[in-house]
Amino acid sequence: MGCGYNLRGLTIIHRCPECERPALQSYLFAVSGAEQWRRLGNGVFLLDAQKVRTTLTALLGCEANAIRFVATCIVQASKEAGNRSNAPPVMSASALRDMIQAVALAHFGDASGARVGLRDLGLERSEDVGRIVAALIESGLVTAAEGQTPSDFDDMFTLDSLFPETGS
Repeated sequence: MGCGYNLRGLTIIHRCPECERPALQSYLFAVSGAEQWRRLGNGVFLLDAQKVRTTLTALLGCEANAIRFVATCIVQASKEAGNRSNAPPVMSASALRDMIQAVALAHFGDASGARVGLRDLGLERSEDVGRIVAALIESGLVTAAEGQTPSDFDDMFTLDSLFPETGS
């Protein structure tokens, strides 16, 4: 998309060796067509968020609702951190973990329901969330907080640690 370099053979997490743009952005541009993009100037394009989520669902092999759930939690965590609503949400791993816990409890009713609901979405470990976050960052829909990387989700939580069972 940026320089015309042939990206065949690279995965969605790679960057162009010529211009350093994310390969995922070029792929999304190619599969969605230019009419799905809005040019902002200086070679920057704004993607259609729904089209990106649909494409990521196929690329990541996960539930569309899993991507929607994670994206919703990112937006909410970003708002609570005081970020502007018209800028791409800023992702902080610990804030996102806390928001996933809060939103899952509110949405599914209790810890048991949250474990079942998130398991049904395929979000059983923090690495599952990190994979979606990495794709959202590479697509340009999310911005990583300074010093944060998707690897910050490695071994951060499991459903059992996020929603421990209470003894009777």
